[in-house]
Amino acid sequence: MTANETGDPLVGRLIDSRYQIEAFVARGGMATVYKATDTRLNRTVAIKVMHPSLAEDPDFVRRFEREARSAATFSHPSVVAVHDQGMDGDLVYLAMEYVDGTTLRGLLRDQGPLSAPIALSIVEPVLDALSAAHRAGFIHRDVKPENVLISTTGQVKIADFGLARAIEDSTASQVTQGVLIGTVAYLAPEQVKTGHADQRSDVYSTGIILYECVVGQPPFVGATPLSVAYQHVNDDVTPPSQANPSAPAVIDELVLVATAKDPEERYADAADFSHHVHAIRSTLDPQGSETFETIAIPHQFEQPVAQPDSQLTSQVEVPPPADEGESDEADGSSVDDDSQSGDHSDHPQHSRLVRPHRFRGLIAAVVILALILSFGIGAWRWAEAQSVPVPSVVGMTQTKAKATLAQERLSLDVTGQEFSDTVKRGVIISTDPAPGEGVELEGVVRAIVSSGPENVKVPKVAGLSEAAAKNKLEDVSLTAQIVEDFDDKIASGTAIEARPTSGTKVKSGSTVELVISKGPPPVTVPNVVTMSKDDAVTRLQSLGLKVITQGQLPVVVIGRVYSQDPSGGTTVPKGSTVTLTLV
Repeated sequence: MTANETGDPLVGRLIDSRYQIEAFVARGGMATVYKATDTRLNRTVAIKVMHPSLAEDPDFVRRFEREARSAATFSHPSVVAVHDQGMDGDLVYLAMEYVDGTTLRGLLRDQGPLSAPIALSIVEPVLDALSAAHRAGFIHRDVKPENVLISTTGQVKIADFGLARAIEDSTASQVTQGVLIGTVAYLAPEQVKTGHADQRSDVYSTGIILYECVVGQPPFVGATPLSVAYQHVNDDVTPPSQANPSAPAVIDELVLVATAKDPEERYADAADFSHHVHAIRSTLDPQGSETFETIAIPHQFEQPVAQPDSQLTSQVEVPPPADEGESDEADGSSVDDDSQSGDHSDHPQHSRLVRPHRFRGLIAAVVILALILSFGIGAWRWAEAQSVPVPSVVGMTQTKAKATLAQERLSLDVTGQEFSDTVKRGVIISTDPAPGEGVELEGVVRAIVSSGPENVKVPKVAGLSEAAAKNKLEDVSLTAQIVEDFDDKIASGTAIEARPTSGTKVKSGSTVELVISKGPPPVTVPNVVTMSKDDAVTRLQSLGLKVITQGQLPVVVIGRVYSQDPSGGTTVPKGSTVTLTLV
């Protein structure tokens, strides 16, 4: 697909004289993902290009490079490998393993709630990858369905190790409305309250994913990210069986322990959680016959869908079932399946007798599948006829967006606002469904609108020590630029004021001048030699200097200044002492 066809200027471009961008894959809140060819090694890779707002922040770029190098040292079969990172002009990018498949988000969107065994078959390898990462000292911090990839060969992989940490440490990437880095629906309470994350935070996020797999949506939803974050901190996750009665009680137990608000009450780490998941999965599906690989999913690249922070979102194509003869010879799985219904599985005669029945069952299954496909195609065509693609209204005002959607018999519902340094107040940032996705006629398109840059008040700093004043500014996401000045009344090292003054509203992340006192200004000692004692003392005290007088001779005859220390013309701090010798 060319740049002219997609409208994306990067498609068709050669990045860093190495990576040929072939196709757009997905766009998220932090980056855009492309399918590309590594021309040096002649292999397909995924290129993740950070959004310009992040790439413009040198602090982020420095941390991003550090975290990318760190993530590249970690290798696990269920972790998307990081091959390379770099910059090409104003582009900051990651080169990663290309996974031809779908995301867990795409699977849930297409399939809805999953059965308990299938949900566990996805969560278990995620936990295995996290367990290996935890042992290596890595914390993911942003475990969510968009970062769980399912390849066409049946592998489950997790992506974006280290990226959330790089963004979390960057002062220019504060998520708006007081919500920390990460997708708010999956953040652990301690991440919301303190920004701290450890192994148990990843456990919490994975527990939320397990809930969503069996219910179809996360446990906490709301009109704004802040309302969802509030629920994570104050509400307990309800048992999945309350929302989906078909979910077994053992799934409730897994979810409730993993998502306990107190980290001490959760599974200790991903390995502990994985052990319990494996035990329950073995109980629910002892033969291991129910996995996500049995779900048929259409191929993604026929119609790319932009999802928040999604990775490679091509869809899974299910491999054909094994040949009957191969199954018997390879591992005896067909005979073993039959043996479960009787006590004569060891007799070869039984294996031959059941074979015709098995073929009749296979024929019946094919006929039923054909009927289902016919019905499904018809239903799909009918649904397509009743839906329209969502026009792009991102970047429009609400008035213009309503008019544009009305032309397609759609309506607009503004569901929330977000701060933005780049999008003007009142302009649409994103929509759900995303542009190009189908929505039924007379349907509603939900939108997030920019509330403009986030503004904060400059706090009162006068009278604080330099360190305390800097911390107070940093607490409201402001950066202190130290300016020193003399002050007769405020001690050295103490804050005089902030500029702009306290109470002034400024853009979050701005730099504020912090004026620190150097104490009283210095003075130049005048020459008072030959002056009378009284005149000399009056002159020196008027400049804020202290005076000590002494006689040179045993008897003072005239009372004039014979000498002074320090001498005239010397610069000293205000309040210093001048000694006068009189004659």
